[in-house]
Formats: sequence, C-alpha cells, structure tokens
Amino acid sequence: MKKSILFLVLLACSWWLGYAQTTVFSENFNSLTPPNIPTGWVQHNVDGLTPASAVSSLMGSNAWVSTNHSSLVPAAGDLVMISNSWYNPPGTANDWLVTPNITIPNTGTTILSWKARAYDPDYPDGYLVKVITSGTNPSNYVTTTIATITAENTTWTERSANLNAWAGQTIRIAFQNNSNDMYLLGLNDVAVVQPAASDAQIVSVDVPKYVSTGTFNIQGVLRNLAASNLTSATINYSVNGGTPVSMNLTSINLAYGATYNFTHSTPLNITSPGTYNIKVWASALSTGPDVNPSNDTATAQMAAVSSVPVKRAILFEGTGAWCQFCPDGAVIMEQVLNTYPNAIGIAVHNGDGMAFTDGNTINTAFATGYPYGTVDHYKFPTDGPGLSRSVWVARMNTRLNHIVPAEISGSHTYNPSTRQLNVTVTATFRAAVTGDFRLNCYVIQDSVIGPNNSQYNQANYYNTVSGHPYYGAGNPIIGFAHRHVLRACLGGPWGTAGSIPSTTTDGGVYTQNYTYTIPNNYGAVTADVNKMYVVYAIQEFSSNVNARPVHNALEQKINVPTSTQPASFDLQNTDINVYPNPFAGQTNVQINLAKQENVFIRILDLTGKEVGVYNQGTMDAGSYTITLDASGLSAGVYMMNISVGNQIITKKIEVQ
Repeated sequence: MKKSILFLVLLACSWWLGYAQTTVFSENFNSLTPPNIPTGWVQHNVDGLTPASAVSSLMGSNAWVSTNHSSLVPAAGDLVMISNSWYNPPGTANDWLVTPNITIPNTGTTILSWKARAYDPDYPDGYLVKVITSGTNPSNYVTTTIATITAENTTWTERSANLNAWAGQTIRIAFQNNSNDMYLLGLNDVAVVQPAASDAQIVSVDVPKYVSTGTFNIQGVLRNLAASNLTSATINYSVNGGTPVSMNLTSINLAYGATYNFTHSTPLNITSPGTYNIKVWASALSTGPDVNPSNDTATAQMAAVSSVPVKRAILFEGTGAWCQFCPDGAVIMEQVLNTYPNAIGIAVHNGDGMAFTDGNTINTAFATGYPYGTVDHYKFPTDGPGLSRSVWVARMNTRLNHIVPAEISGSHTYNPSTRQLNVTVTATFRAAVTGDFRLNCYVIQDSVIGPNNSQYNQANYYNTVSGHPYYGAGNPIIGFAHRHVLRACLGGPWGTAGSIPSTTTDGGVYTQNYTYTIPNNYGAVTADVNKMYVVYAIQEFSSNVNARPVHNALEQKINVPTSTQPASFDLQNTDINVYPNPFAGQTNVQINLAKQENVFIRILDLTGKEVGVYNQGTMDAGSYTITLDASGLSAGVYMMNISVGNQIITKKIEVQ
C-alpha cells in the first residue's frame, strides 16, 4: 500500500516537473568584468569602422562590449552587452555576437528569448537574430534568420523566437547589429527554454502613484509564458485586501512571450485621502492551471492627497561646449520654458569649463548621448529618464499634469560682503507616504560667457543648417551665452539624506537649511550673483537610478541687497559711437568706460536672430575703439546690442 502511495506521489511530481519551464541555456552577463564578453561567446567586427568620439571610449575596436554604465543597464548592479553603429565617417554596422554551442532538445517546444533596447528614439538601432548551423566566422557561417528588428524600442523589450526547426541539433545563435548610422544597441538576458504547459505573468501594474479623489483605471501588462497560445484569462484586482474585482479576457491569442496591455473594465473609485494598496493577478487561464504562481501577481500603491499641490517641473539638460548638437538643445530648452510657466531649466554641463563633480554624477546616471534631457529625472512608461530632445516639450506637458505628494517653498539671504548664501527649503506633504524623500537646493548661473577657448565656445553643427536659429552663428560660436548653468547642488546630486522622515504625515512640514559661499569665480568666469538663481527641490532616492524623481521645485532669483551692490555708472548713448554707419565689411565701436566692466556686443537681424557675437571680456576704465569684422553679413539693416556690465545700449546699423 505504501509503495503504491509513493508511486502515485512520484507520478504527480513528475507530471508537475514535466510541465514546468526548463532552461536549456541562459546568460545574463552579470558575472562579467567590462568590457569582456562571456567565455565561449565570440564577436566579429566585420565592418571595421571607427566609432564616433562620443562612444569610442566605450566601444574601442570591439563589435560588442559588456558594460555596467548606470545609464545603459536596467538596474544598479546589472551588466549588459552593447553594440555601436555611430561611426566617423558614418557607415553601416556589421557586428556579430555569437553564443557557444547549444543543443536543442528532441521533443517539446523550444524558445529563444532575449531582451534588447535602443538608446535614442531618433536613432534606434536594428538588428538580425540568426541560427548558425555550421561555419567558423561570418564569411562561411551557414545561417537562418529567425528575427528581423528594424528599429528596437527605447525601453528594454523582451522578444522570442521558436527553435523547434532545429530539434536534436547543436546550433549557435548570432545577434548581428546591421544599423546604418544610428547609436547604441543593448542586449540582455539571452535564454533558450522549454516553456511550461501553463504559465501567465502579470508583468506590471500601471496606476498613478499620487492622485486626488475620483475614478482611475487599473492598467497592466499580461504575458504568456506557456508553450501553447493563451486565448483567455481572468484579470483580478483587490484594494487593501478587499473583495476581488474580476474581468474576463476572451479576445486574446498570445504566443509564448507575447504581451497584452489590459485596462480593467471596472475602474477604482477613490472617495477620500489615504493609501490604497492594489493587488492584480491572473487566473482561469485557457492553458490550464498556472504551474508557476510566483509570477502571476503584481502590486502597486496609490496615495490620494488631501489637497493638490501646485506642480513645477525641472528640465535638466545634459550639454557641453564640445557638443555640436547641443545648440539645438539650448533652443528646445527655451521653447519648453517659454511654453510652460511652471517649467524650470537647469543645464548640467559635461566635459567643459562648466562641468563639476555633482553635475558629472547626474550626467553619468542619465546620459546616453548629448544633448539629452530629463524631466524631473522621472521615468516615463515608454522612455526615460534620459530623453531625446524631440520629446522634451511633450514630456514636460505630461509631467506638469502629474499630482505630487508635497508642496515646496523656500527662502534665502545673501551677504555680498562674505558672499555667503543661506537657504531654507521647506516641503509640506499632502499625503502620508513612505519612501526616501529628500530636500535639495540647486544653484544656477545664467548667461555664462567664458573666455575665447574650447571650454566655453560652443561647437555648432547648425552653422550650415539653413533655418536653424544658430545658422551662420559660427562653428564654434565664440562668446556663446550658456544659460541656466548648474553651479552647485547644496544637497548633493540626489538630495540630503534624512531631511524628510521615511514615513510622512498628511500636513507634515519638513525643512532643511544650507549655507553656501559663492566663490568669486567658477573657473575662468566671474560668479556674477546678479545672474544667479536658487532652485528648491524635493526629490526621492532609490538604488534604482530609474526611480529618483524630483517631485516638486521652485526657482527664485538670488536677492542681492541693492544698497551693497558695487557702484556703477549710468551708461549713456553719448558714451558709445558706431562709425562708419552705414558700412561695408568692418565698422568701429568707440566706447567710454567710467569703471571696469564686462563688454559684450551682439548683432541681431530684424527678426531678433543673433548673427554676430563679439565678446570683449573685462575692460578697465578708459576710452576704446573696437573694430568689428562683419564681412559675413548680407546688406540690410541690423540692431547692435552693446552690453556694458548690466546695461545695454542698442544702435541701428546698416550694412551696404
């Protein structure tokens, strides 16, 4: 009798194990030391092209490399494989990454799965996935293409392909980047598996984190991980452990690895402030009982605020004087700020005279190329946090419509004698929430014009792009006015730890004080306090760089006491003379200075476009004649702005 019972138990266990997913081969790359590839894998750099300077340090001469760069991996601690198609001069990539030998089982369904992403939506890499049955290199490989991806998504995307055609054979899998002048391609989590008989996964639950009262859709992603197609399922949710609310899905047909974005037919109705814990799970699968219950449930939390705070958002622009496309980033930054009064601009410089340690930390976390942007360092469902400039305006609009948990306010004083800035940042929470919330204060300097060198002159791809605001401005643009330049993070790049308790109260008020001495100079540039701002911020920290949003912010111009400002003089038209006028080729600006001042001259056409820049730097008291070469200007009428310190005189000029 006991033997019969034991036999039945073993039979039941063998049935269970026989239908659970089994792994034939897997590689997540996390055990590597960058830039190495896994043992047994091979790479082939067939194109032999030279990577562009922005990616050369990452790629070297390799077709594929492993990296743990925080802006390229899904989460802290991960490694991924990266391939490049951005070359100088441009060309088409032909870069192969090939697995070791893999023997495909004789029976059952066998699936290849992998994750991939492109890193710039404007330049998305594509690739081929091939089965290699013989050969030692691309010149004699015998291959069958099993997947063609013309442009990969810019979020990590799980893909799969069927390998049943090679049952009982030993094969290799190749990932071939075949993109023409794109950017970077990422590869992760390569596996060959035999799927379970029935296995459905709730990949994610998408609900707003902070809300007011009202009705809200419960959305999410369902994935089939079974060998057979999933044709029906029930999606359930419960709130704070309450009665389940169910919805039947009957119009789906999901092959292995396929996903379905669902919206539950019964919205959640929130009638009062508080915390709402959402549980979502799948049941009643058409493929049978789920043999892997560990992945068929996902959770999320919503906090309903007692009152809705005014929302302001920061566009962090990653930029550099060396970056030839960054003038376009500057244009779009101003477009965002002009469109949305509650938008704040912060330019985080890289590799030039305005870069510094905390700014470099922010860029390292989010940059995949320059210029890039983040809106509040927020991770949007379809992209980000690092964003192509093509979506800055749209993402700012989206983010400004988000509800956030706290209001932000602040105050400051500045002592011109000691150059000491004292700041108080205050957050008032409108919900009881749990997390690592932090206060911070950014110090910004506007209209930074440096000396005539590569650290400040702005590289300008658009010098020859007709119609662009910086068309004809020179390459580089000498005397470029760098706007919204980040100079200091008083709470570090991620805010002051412990400035807000881990669990807040509705109505809780939390403050943080900072003291900062503004230096006389930032590098080669005077720290002109009259052009400086503070930005108060409340942000959230996580070990996952994709979960470090700024929740709210407020910008104030630094208040410099009028009575203690340096003495100046009243600039008059009689102090400046332009001759000859009209002129052809060259003209002279005669200027009389009563005291030492910075002198900067711009020529604008009648549309307001800047067509000539002449930075004279700091000039001592006295009379000067400055000769300007305007030989590149077409005949017509222009306006000349002569800036002396904080004062501007405008002269009408005519080029013959």
